[in-house]
Amino acid sequence: MDYKEAITLAIDNVIHFGDTDIFPNSIENILFEDMRDDIIQHFEKLDSDLNNKKTLQEYLATNSIANFSTACPVGFTGYRWATLIDPYWNVYFLSQVIKIAEIIEGKRLNTDYIYSYRFSPDFSTGSLFNKDINWKKFQTDSMKVCEDEEIKYVISCDIADFYPRIYHHRLENELERLCGSNSKLKNTVMKITTLMQKFSDTKSYGLPVGGPASRILAELALNSIDKLLFQKELNSNVLLMIIFYSVRLRKKHIQY
Repeated sequence: MDYKEAITLAIDNVIHFGDTDIFPNSIENILFEDMRDDIIQHFEKLDSDLNNKKTLQEYLATNSIANFSTACPVGFTGYRWATLIDPYWNVYFLSQVIKIAEIIEGKRLNTDYIYSYRFSPDFSTGSLFNKDINWKKFQTDSMKVCEDEEIKYVISCDIADFYPRIYHHRLENELERLCGSNSKLKNTVMKITTLMQKFSDTKSYGLPVGGPASRILAELALNSIDKLLFQKELNSNVLLMIIFYSVRLRKKHIQY
């Protein structure tokens, strides 16, 4: 996907769905809608100017990223750590991830096995994910499989604190494998990894919880595990739901 398509989709996604599904909408989202075409042109020029790591770092040194993390309620008794990114940098980060999202989606197992956040953009609405692949479909399909009398056991598990524990270097390796020798893709990955480090305050782990960009990257981080489980044919004789990670698709499924 070229950058104009990516930034247009990112802007429209934020306009129609907000920058997170956790925090209230930022006032900047209104500005994005009122000045949509000007904002798109601004980010197109910015992306063109930031054409190498040195230039990006110099720009960040004079235009610092503002973001904060806090504990947010989950249900009646639980909490999770979530991050609100400066709306300006959130849009730029999302646009970079969208540029390679189709490539990431193409490397994943199909929807017979993985139901969480399938990238399927709708440019007319700004939606990023397939609305038909969701928690309800996973539950329905699981029940159908369990009607097989040969199924004796069902195993369900979760990954504790998944997003905050994603190791940057492992994710960077996965991103670099997608690039091959494509210099444009390498430039995009450089921008994504640089921004990830800024969001995590230079720590080498953690993705900001709340926005769709992190969801796309988190799916890539687990892609190799998905494929390993599939190759081992763990679901051939005994239904193992461990190939689906419940943390990746919350019961209240929010579509972007």
